[in-house]
Amino acid sequence: MRRKIYFLLAALTLSAPAHAQTAAQPVSFGIVGIVNGVDNVRVNAVLAQPPPDPDLPCPVRFQFLNGEGNAIGDPGEKILRGGAAQSLNFIGNPSIRNGTRLPVRATAMPL
Repeated sequence: MRRKIYFLLAALTLSAPAHAQTAAQPVSFGIVGIVNGVDNVRVNAVLAQPPPDPDLPCPVRFQFLNGEGNAIGDPGEKILRGGAAQSLNFIGNPSIRNGTRLPVRATAMPL
């Protein structure tokens, strides 16, 4: 069964989503710049079209990447269920000095 999942990315304190996509494969978002230790990034996912059985879960893995495409932070696996949003935050990279500009992008993949 194919499920439609919509991913939204909002950075810093923006209240509007960057964009939404339907996914059957990994979704990558554009790069946003943050100040390490000051700003954060959140990626959200919503199961927009629930399966016939509303209790049927849809697992999703979130990951944040740096400007070179290397994983930063811990990946997060979340379970989507009909209409409820799940999110993962990136709050900074402890191996980089606070105050440094850091390019970050998010990926999300249905499992």
